[in-house]
Amino acid sequence: MAISKNIWIGAALTVAVLGAAAYFSTTGGQEAGSGTTATETQQGTEQQEPTAQVGYPAPDFTLTDLDGNTVKLSELKGKPLVLNFWASWCGPCKQEMPDLQAIYDQYKDQAVFYGVNLTMQDSEEKARQFVKDMGLTFPMLLDKTGEPSQEYRIFTVPTTYAIDRNGVIMEIRKGAISKAAMDGMLSRIVKPS
Repeated sequence: MAISKNIWIGAALTVAVLGAAAYFSTTGGQEAGSGTTATETQQGTEQQEPTAQVGYPAPDFTLTDLDGNTVKLSELKGKPLVLNFWASWCGPCKQEMPDLQAIYDQYKDQAVFYGVNLTMQDSEEKARQFVKDMGLTFPMLLDKTGEPSQEYRIFTVPTTYAIDRNGVIMEIRKGAISKAAMDGMLSRIVKPS
């Protein structure tokens, strides 16, 4: 009787271990509903959730600029691109803007520049006043919903993204960066591919 009880316990443990192994091999150890990662599906195709990380395609968005024009990020593919997320209340943003303007003046024929104001946490009036006071001439986009800021994981402002001609994020800089660092970033994405 003791032997058959041990066999039943051993069998139950084996089934539990095999069940757990099967679960983790099909889910990758993630909880159901936790999202997807870049993995091969059973059909051999790749699924990828947009993520704003170096080496990944830049998540697409559609925003309006200060003149009311619509800009769709994916339509800029083929050109190197700089996105600088900022807010009017941000001291480091104000500190780096003169350097960013100088880099824009230097590279505007070789790359596309956009400032992205966190308008949902700021205001359009304050953004316009900031641009005027700083004498900025590169185009500014208004993130009124906060969705692009979430997709680009903007927890620190300023944050600057360098995106290559293929729409792939090549570099991310959090916080104010120097003119020399900006120059290096731009020289890397504008070089011929």
